[in-house]
Amino acid sequence: MPGPLLIIVLALIVALIIFLLAQQLFWSRLDIRRPWALPVILGGVGILLVSLRPFPMTVVDLVISGVLFVAAFLTGIAMAAITQFRPIASPGKSSSTEVGADRLEERTGWGGIAMLALLVVARVVLSLVLKNDGAGYMATSGILLLLFAANRVAYVIAIRPRVRRAVARLSHSTA
Repeated sequence: MPGPLLIIVLALIVALIIFLLAQQLFWSRLDIRRPWALPVILGGVGILLVSLRPFPMTVVDLVISGVLFVAAFLTGIAMAAITQFRPIASPGKSSSTEVGADRLEERTGWGGIAMLALLVVARVVLSLVLKNDGAGYMATSGILLLLFAANRVAYVIAIRPRVRRAVARLSHSTA
């Protein structure tokens, strides 16, 4: 990848990491209607960046990628398990006191940040350690985007039952 393009890609990845970390720490409105937008975008850009690499994928790349994708799915499920919910303080124009998924805020807190940081550190360390063993694809920024996409897919799948339980619990507590 040429120098200026590499700098742009790295800047975008740093911005994405900051966005994802902030999303974990601060309360944000739960958007259950469009949960797949971020994983699809991350996955598409990740595949594009990986496909730009001029060398073939090795067995080491496949094995390490598999391990990292399993870790990404597990951290996504764990992040869904530690997600906290609360009703939105000011529901907006609606005067109804009924709590629905569209009136919830979510966050994972420092635990979510730790899990994402663990995923990033694992990818960076493995790419540095195994680069001489033929793991060339591990050094691409596209792999990190694909890992984030896998993490978000697992989160979206695992969070749905928790949202239903949170809505039921909060509806009973406001009634």
